[in-house]
Amino acid sequence: MTMYKLYPGLLLRTPAFPHTAYSTTDLHALIRDPSFQAALQLASPSLFKTLETSAFDYEAIGPKAKASLQRYLNRMCFRPTPFGLFSGFSLALWGAVEEPPLQLREQASQVHLALTFGNTLHLARQLLAEELAGYQRYRPNHSLYKVHGGYRYIRFEEDRQRKRREFFLTDLQTDPLLEAVLTYCREGCLRQDIVAYIRTQAAVEAEESRDYVEQLVARQVLVSDLEANITGEDYLPGLLELCGAQGVSTSRTRGLQQLLAGLKAEKKPGADLLDKLRLASCMQELGSQGVYANLEKGMHQKKLRSFYQEALLAALTCLQRLVPQPDSAGLQKFARDFQKKFEGRAVPLLRALDPELGVGYGKLAIPPRGAKLLEGMVWDRVEAGEQMAAWSPVHALLLEKWHAAGPFPAAVHLTEQEVARLPEVDINKALPPSIAVLFRVVGEEVFMEQAGGASATALLGRFTPHHPEVLAMARAIAQAEESANPGVVFAEIAHVCESHTANIDRRAAVRSYEIPVLVQSALPAEQQIHLSELWVQVKNGTIVLWSERLQQVVVPRLSSAFNFVRDDLAVFRFLCELQYQGLQSNLCLDLRHFFPRLPYYPRVVYQGAVLQLASWHLGQEQLKKLAQGKGAVQQACLRQLAREMRWPRWIALTRHDQQVVFDLEREDDCRLLLESLRGKEAVELREFPFTAQQAAMVRDSAQQPYVHEFLGAVLNGQAVYSPQPFPSLCTAQTPLKERLLSPGEGWLYVKLYCHPSAANALLAQTLQPWLTRLEQEGQLTQWFFVRYRDPDYHLRLRLCLPTESGAGHLLECVSERLAGAVRRGTIRDWQVAVYERELERYHPALIEAVEEVFCASSALLAAFLRHSPCTEEDEGYYAPGFSGLDAIGSAFGLDVAGKEALVGELYASFYREFGGTKRLEVQLAQKFREFSRLFAVGTTAGQPDKLRRRFEEALAQVAQRAAFLSPAREKQLIADLMHMHLNRLFTDRPREQELVLYYCLWKHYRAVRARQKQAGKCPQPGRAR
Repeated sequence: MTMYKLYPGLLLRTPAFPHTAYSTTDLHALIRDPSFQAALQLASPSLFKTLETSAFDYEAIGPKAKASLQRYLNRMCFRPTPFGLFSGFSLALWGAVEEPPLQLREQASQVHLALTFGNTLHLARQLLAEELAGYQRYRPNHSLYKVHGGYRYIRFEEDRQRKRREFFLTDLQTDPLLEAVLTYCREGCLRQDIVAYIRTQAAVEAEESRDYVEQLVARQVLVSDLEANITGEDYLPGLLELCGAQGVSTSRTRGLQQLLAGLKAEKKPGADLLDKLRLASCMQELGSQGVYANLEKGMHQKKLRSFYQEALLAALTCLQRLVPQPDSAGLQKFARDFQKKFEGRAVPLLRALDPELGVGYGKLAIPPRGAKLLEGMVWDRVEAGEQMAAWSPVHALLLEKWHAAGPFPAAVHLTEQEVARLPEVDINKALPPSIAVLFRVVGEEVFMEQAGGASATALLGRFTPHHPEVLAMARAIAQAEESANPGVVFAEIAHVCESHTANIDRRAAVRSYEIPVLVQSALPAEQQIHLSELWVQVKNGTIVLWSERLQQVVVPRLSSAFNFVRDDLAVFRFLCELQYQGLQSNLCLDLRHFFPRLPYYPRVVYQGAVLQLASWHLGQEQLKKLAQGKGAVQQACLRQLAREMRWPRWIALTRHDQQVVFDLEREDDCRLLLESLRGKEAVELREFPFTAQQAAMVRDSAQQPYVHEFLGAVLNGQAVYSPQPFPSLCTAQTPLKERLLSPGEGWLYVKLYCHPSAANALLAQTLQPWLTRLEQEGQLTQWFFVRYRDPDYHLRLRLCLPTESGAGHLLECVSERLAGAVRRGTIRDWQVAVYERELERYHPALIEAVEEVFCASSALLAAFLRHSPCTEEDEGYYAPGFSGLDAIGSAFGLDVAGKEALVGELYASFYREFGGTKRLEVQLAQKFREFSRLFAVGTTAGQPDKLRRRFEEALAQVAQRAAFLSPAREKQLIADLMHMHLNRLFTDRPREQELVLYYCLWKHYRAVRARQKQAGKCPQPGRAR
């Protein structure tokens, strides 16, 4: 890795106690230690209260509390991952080839206290409502983007119970006054000035003007420049500083200044700290968890031997070849959908992510419903480590070495020559401009804990507010990334989702630019890249992001360890996932990825580096045996299992980010392990070699050894990103007249917002008879509907007018027809919208023929809903779905074999989307057995012959006109027609239902083919003969 080098600085993470303290610490004395009490009060206020009520008498507390105390002590001795006062961070450096062990300096330890972000927001709201009410400047929401008839924008609501924000895409009707206000407030205006401006512009009274402004602020159309920031200088001190600058002084501001000064003062672990925590917890405004803490440990000897650098870089080279780098499924789907809808055009990012106008991103969870297709099915979210990669030379090498080492080898050793014979690294994927490497040192070996990410700044971010040297390290890494990639803009993503995770998401500004997503940025305005100025394009399968203002490619980065998949906001998820596009961002070896669901995985070693620790996986049967018996019998069973599975003395029970370490030679630990295993269905145990004498690389002044983790940064000196010219087509787009049809231009488009459970009744009882009559009377030439979420569920009704002059009359008819449903609450809202035809998806030459198919499909299914006794809870409800798909295949000349092949592809795609697990396969097979009865009695029952013939004729017409398409494009057209036909049938959870229906139809075609084969007439997949 000649182009890669290690940054000279390191972050050292260690538990609060040396690991030797675990066996020597008396819990009776520990719970009276003020340092431990302070740590416990921050970590578990409820457990602390239990101890406080018991006067910190160990004998007075129950067994459950005692077990919890044992686990907390375990964490303070073995877990270096940051967690309040249970572990700490220090600054270290790479030194010479030979250096003495690192030594902590306990007397220099310091506690950094801060208000939790939730409390910060709570206190800030009070200041903004009172002391700073008249000093806030308001500007338009930066997520505003234009749509036909107005704007759309993103707003949020605080879910106080779940302590998180919920996000909504909201429509905003425009008018001349709103446009004038948005223009006036572009640079930020005081509320009183906006009120005065509106009085002048609209000639209204002051009260009416104030109400209008209040409405815009409440709906977050206008937002305050004093809203929260998650990056840069601390939020609450900034508000208090503004109060001081404006001469605002109240008991609240003075009390908050005193509180913040007390938190900021230098603190040591001990009794004084405990007193401060007790004082903070007594403050009515803060509650039980008012503050959070980070522990900084001083260093006496801080240099690590550079001897280990060679092993680290060699390990990374090896991991580049061993670890597969799959592309993000979300980005891949976005690129495909984007290319299909927008072709080579560049469009504003917010429009592209709009689920209605663009292609959306990802999907939100939908509550389960009573659809027969989904009845009894459980949808698993498969863990990444359990998904098996396609067989590769890496599989072959690992299996060969594993087999050669024996059935239960302690380790599998890879050589440089063996790794060199593996295929070259994918040239289309480069190492990021920097990566983080989390490692440990034992003797002469390096243990790789974690390597990769889009930037080495991600794991440093949370420490940047607490130490200037950590901040300098993060900024130096960011500067190195920019220097190696001139001509592009690296921009930090700033966003708040959960107030709890915001505590660790809080960070200093480390980059020159930021993308604030519904938060404020502390950077100057010219260094802020707003959502409204971002454009996106797909070029050769790659997603490219630009800033229209800067005319440069934007490379988003998140300098935080926050797990962004927890956030449902599409634009935030998109920007975060875009970080990893085209990069080798995962260099963590996991043998489960290659050989899933095995009971044992050995240690993997390459030269001087351990790439993966040995692990054991216990299932239900083994755990059930361990749960039998009590006391000595149970411990004997545990020791027997340990001998059979060849566990070492020290093991760690690991689940997600939690870990408990056990010494199997101690009875207390064996009891704690058995207690920890109780009630579990599956667990993972790993070897824990970090208590050995040769692992004592970090000691304190008493020469007591500490478990440790080093966080290093590897810099990539090669350019990963290249500048690209801003696409000129963005600034001058002339939409086709055929694409956008305003109300009355041939079509009237209405959105009917209702609950999914009410949609079928609305279609069958209110719309179908009325629309059929209008069509017979000549007031309509045709009509169709689709079901949609944006994100609210609604029916989209499109009505084709015989003449454009009839639009007004038809709109009156629509209003009259819907009035009863609106009064009853069946329809909660309805809107008239612009009909944007999907020309890229269906081709301009075919769009009218496709619309006729949509109309015939709608008429057929609406009539079925009206006249059929079946509901979604009945198998017969899905008959027109099966028969409709069959008719679509027949219209395009597919024989049974061709239909089987096409529907099989669709099923396979959905099957992969939902995890492709054995459990899912078994459930699908059961569903086919249930629905096979339907194929036996026929799938056209209950469908009017006249409407079915109309559907088949419309399909024949589009198939005839589509003859010029390539085979691949025609196949996609058939799939799209099938998808839209099913869309009209499924009220909710459409993708899950599509999977089940495609599977059942595929199995049906396979059965028909088998019968044909027995009869001696089984053609190859293709056209009907």
